[in-house]
Amino acid sequence: MKTKATISNLTEREQWKWILIRGLYERGLTKEQIVKLFKIIDTMMTLSKHLQAALIIKIKNLEEERKMPLISPTEQMAMERGEERGIQQGGERLIIRLLNRRFGVIPASLTEKIHQLSIEQLELLGEALFDFSTITNLDQWLENRT
Repeated sequence: MKTKATISNLTEREQWKWILIRGLYERGLTKEQIVKLFKIIDTMMTLSKHLQAALIIKIKNLEEERKMPLISPTEQMAMERGEERGIQQGGERLIIRLLNRRFGVIPASLTEKIHQLSIEQLELLGEALFDFSTITNLDQWLENRT
């Protein structure tokens, strides 16, 4: 009935098609059931390419939202720690590469001290390394921070 009612208004048809499809997901149907019913709706309620593309984006977004599991606060904290550690490791690698480029291969003892720095300390080291003229400057800076 909505197909007939929207013959001259494809935008309204797209809205009704979206309501029908979203309803399939909300009813808790299986993926297979949704696909079968979607094919029938899709055949009956044809849209312009532009409107069909917009509808597909809505459907993909809905599917992504429905797949997204709830994350507990503990899991969220663990993910943030992992991200923070990844940032820290990237910062360590960059600082060491810059120091190696400036002074040649730096001793392992200094590299180990760099690995012990916090993210904030790595940022400070990144700024300070422009002021270092010798590897001794780096060693003194690290001794004062660790």
